[in-house]
Amino acid sequence: MNKNKVLKIVCLIVLFLIVFIMGYLLSYNVSRSDNNKNKNDNKTTKTTTKLEKKENNKNDLLSKILTNDVMFNAKVETDFVEVKEFYLRDYYISDYGFKPLKYTFIDMDLDGDDELVIVGDITNNKGDVIDGYNLVFNISGNMINCYEFSYRSMISLKNDSSYTVSGGESYTSILKIKSFNDLLDEIPVVEEALADESDGVYTVNSKEVTKEEFDKYFKEFNNKKDVSWINIK
Repeated sequence: MNKNKVLKIVCLIVLFLIVFIMGYLLSYNVSRSDNNKNKNDNKTTKTTTKLEKKENNKNDLLSKILTNDVMFNAKVETDFVEVKEFYLRDYYISDYGFKPLKYTFIDMDLDGDDELVIVGDITNNKGDVIDGYNLVFNISGNMINCYEFSYRSMISLKNDSSYTVSGGESYTSILKIKSFNDLLDEIPVVEEALADESDGVYTVNSKEVTKEEFDKYFKEFNNKKDVSWINIK
């Protein structure tokens, strides 16, 4: 066998080895990429499931308020202000018993976790029934805190968590909750005014506007979808 033939055979063998190695490496990378994708998909699924489980656990815990299976903290104002623990059946406002009528779950402060909102009424010592009282329950750490919204201080709660507060003819506002304060004996809730009318002065998003502009904004608010309430039996 002459020298040229040997050289050709060696070149063919080297070329074959190069093609074989490149094919193997390509196949390995594709397989590795698929495995990584499957791992990431599994990781995403597990994370999503964990978050959903966490959310469900919070709502489940808040639901136990309705069945009087857990207690909550609430500010009580009589001769002085104090924070006490209550079951829902024992809760009172100004020494008057609170009767829960309906509830919903909604993220009031837009932090990603739902609050429980209960609407009810009270009966005063004259036997008069006063409706339109709202209780908002928020979980903070290992505590459940109750925030009371008295007569006309949370009206027409919408799906975007906005609501109105009314002082009769003196003022009307559209509000949202910015944050809850764990110290119930101080300012318990920080609210943001989206629109406000007081003594003939109209504002929208903290800017003074005309009555026509305010009325337009208020009409848009009224056209928003209300939250869905569930009656309490």
